[in-house]
Amino acid sequence: MSAFFVLMSGAWSDADSHLCRPLLGSRTGRPPLLPWVAIARGVSGGGYDLVGRDGLTAADARGFVAEATSHLDACARSWQVAATSGFLFFKRPSMVRPIVAQPPGATPEPMDDLSSEQILNPKALAEAGASLRSQELLVVIPKRGWMLALAGRAGEFPRMMVANQAASGVFGRAGKDALSPYAFFTSGGRLTGANVLEGSSGFMHLAAPDEAGWLVPS
Repeated sequence: MSAFFVLMSGAWSDADSHLCRPLLGSRTGRPPLLPWVAIARGVSGGGYDLVGRDGLTAADARGFVAEATSHLDACARSWQVAATSGFLFFKRPSMVRPIVAQPPGATPEPMDDLSSEQILNPKALAEAGASLRSQELLVVIPKRGWMLALAGRAGEFPRMMVANQAASGVFGRAGKDALSPYAFFTSGGRLTGANVLEGSSGFMHLAAPDEAGWLVPS
């Protein structure tokens, strides 16, 4: 299997030792539960074989990122309708979830189909948008192997609350598989920010993915 992206919890303590970047924005001022985007070469010892920084050259790092991007682009997936709106013949999807085809042993756990990582995939986000009839989506990735998308945009607070509620309950029960309780904004298939709730307060973290965040050695 080629190199592929793996999302890691924002609480991952070993991020600085591995080739990774924040899901959004830079390392400075990163919301604490914002996931990391790491790269794996396969499965080893019951977990992912993540690419470390030790001895990594700039060419190696760029190669891993390119390989993981190609792998993500080639992923075969189907879409499951998680919720509908409307009545009788007027019902249509209001929340969808990707299911990704993986060969046995490609991930440490059978329930982890790398569907959470589809938040990195513009093609997948565009497919979700077409199903939901919206170019702007709210996406949640509360745990490994779980991604939900619904129509909505930054500043649309009732929809943002629905998304955060969908994320927080699953995140709170996910244990070691937990990723993030945040609701992420996407527009035209691209990540644009997140709704960050911390206790009784929150804020909108508006930032695009930053490829410089890989800290590729020079």
